[in-house]
Amino acid sequence: MSASLLARWRRFALALTLPALLGGCGFQPLYGTPGYSQIAGVEIDTGSSRLDYLVADALEEEFGAGRSPYRLTVNSSSRESAVGVAANAAVTRYELSVSVRYSLERSGQVIVTDSAREILYFPAPSNPYGLIAARRTAEEQAAAALARRVSRAVALALREEAGEPGS
Repeated sequence: MSASLLARWRRFALALTLPALLGGCGFQPLYGTPGYSQIAGVEIDTGSSRLDYLVADALEEEFGAGRSPYRLTVNSSSRESAVGVAANAAVTRYELSVSVRYSLERSGQVIVTDSAREILYFPAPSNPYGLIAARRTAEEQAAAALARRVSRAVALALREEAGEPGS
């Protein structure tokens, strides 16, 4: 048997046995828990800036559609700074730091309050429209990354509140 064929066979065998091993240790994905499904359709309350809209849109995508008794309040902020400067003093790279502070409530009772931050770097093209596009793309990527973090943290909090094992 050739080395590459043997390596493929080993990966295949590992892929077949891995689910059984994870099931034996009590592994349970967050999205399969009752806590995560009951958050679908959560009411998301944010500000009115472009960044707030991006974060809210990404959170709605994460949580999905449905009806939920939960309300998620999210406050976002961003800071941009030049981190790369060429010899001619032109900025070549920017750092975008996006932070969110969030609070999940059910019937006025706060379940979890926390914050998350994402830092992205993006190039600074000499064309002004290119810079606007690069900045917007970085904001969209940061909003999506923060939505993933927040949704997982919320699911974990709901799991712990329900007293489910593996939290």
